[in-house]
Amino acid sequence: MSWETSDALALAQLQATLTRLGAAPGPAVVRLYTSTIPTGAVTDPGGHQAEIALASPPGAITAGVLKLAMASGATPMVLASGAPRWGLLVAGDGVPLARGTVSDDAHAGDIRVAGGATPAGDDRPQLYAGGLVALTETFLT
Repeated sequence: MSWETSDALALAQLQATLTRLGAAPGPAVVRLYTSTIPTGAVTDPGGHQAEIALASPPGAITAGVLKLAMASGATPMVLASGAPRWGLLVAGDGVPLARGTVSDDAHAGDIRVAGGATPAGDDRPQLYAGGLVALTETFLT
């Protein structure tokens, strides 16, 4: 048997996530990875391709979806070339909270980014070391 939850509970969970993201001492971040998305417990394997700092507050809930916001004035630099396959949402105190797929802003990834060109037939942009990456949209429900 599985639980069926109400919209009120889903909203409460998103509000709790938003509050948890803002935990001190630093800003919440989204880390991008070029490796295959892992399974099992949500942990940080290290070796991220880029790190995008989030605003304070780190986002807003709109129509039942938590949409994250990149920090104003942030210029996240790509550390390693490649196409990001997945991203990790990390609270301000360094605790990993969730992971999701990455795509460019024209496709349906959980985390959408801009900053590179998307090869024909792919949905992820090719990012290059030393280049910049931006968070364009996220969908956490």
